[in-house]
Amino acid sequence: METFAPRGKIFGPILPQFVLEKPITFGAKIMYALLCNYASENDHCWPSQATLAERLSCSVSSVKKYLTELVGEKLIDIRREQYRSCVYYLIRPDALNAGTSKTDHIQPKADRQQPKSDGAQPEFGYLNNLNKQEEKITPPLPPIQSNPPMLSPVPRQPRCGGVDFSFHDFEKAWEVYPKKEAMGLARSTWLHLRQNGQLPPLDDLLASIRRFMSTESWQREQGRFIPQMSNWLKGQRWLDALSPADEEKIREQESI
Repeated sequence: METFAPRGKIFGPILPQFVLEKPITFGAKIMYALLCNYASENDHCWPSQATLAERLSCSVSSVKKYLTELVGEKLIDIRREQYRSCVYYLIRPDALNAGTSKTDHIQPKADRQQPKSDGAQPEFGYLNNLNKQEEKITPPLPPIQSNPPMLSPVPRQPRCGGVDFSFHDFEKAWEVYPKKEAMGLARSTWLHLRQNGQLPPLDDLLASIRRFMSTESWQREQGRFIPQMSNWLKGQRWLDALSPADEEKIREQESI
C-alpha cells in the first residue's frame, strides 16, 4: 500500500476548524469551504447557485438550504448587487475577532512540527488555500463594476436565493393573470424589470390586467389570443391604450 503526506499535495476547498465546530449540517460546512475557495483573496464571491449545486453534486434547493444555515450562523451575508447574481460576503468569524482560534491548543510538538510550506497560510486554519490550477482553467466571471468599501451603514439589499427574497408581488399578479403558461419565464422577466425600475406599482399593474381581461381580444375564443405573461411584461403592454369600444364596455361594466 503506497501512502502519501497530504500537505502541499492536495488542493481545493479546505474546512477551517471553527466551521467544523458549528451546529450546522455537513453540506453547509462544505458550502462555506467552497465559498472561501471562490473568494480567494477577496471578502466576497459570486458563483451561481447552479454552479454551486454542480460542484456539491446536489440540487439548487439544497444549495439554498445550506446558504440559509450559513446566514443564520452569521458566517456569510447574501446581497443582490447591480449587474450581478447573488454576491456572497464572508463575515469575519468570532475566532478571528478574538485573535486566536479554538484550536490553538492543538499544536504539534516542537520536535514533530512539519516544515512550513512556501505559500503563506490563511489566519483561520487552512492547510492549503486554493486550487490555483483550477482557478486558471475555470475562474469565476468578474463583476462588471466594483463597489467601493462601505464606510457607513447603507440600506440592506433584498436577499436572494430563497434566503430572504420573495416574489410576493409577482405571485399576486400571477394569480390575477388569466393565462397560466411559462410561469418561470414570467418570473424571470418580472425580476429583470423590477431590478431596472421598469415595473409600475403593483396596484396599477393589477388594475391594468383586469382592464385587459374585459377587452374583446382577450375574451375571444376562450382567451386564445391572450399573450403569455412574460411577453406581456416584456412589451410593457400595461401602457397600451384600449380601443374606444373596449373603453366604452369597461365604463358600462363599472357603472353597473
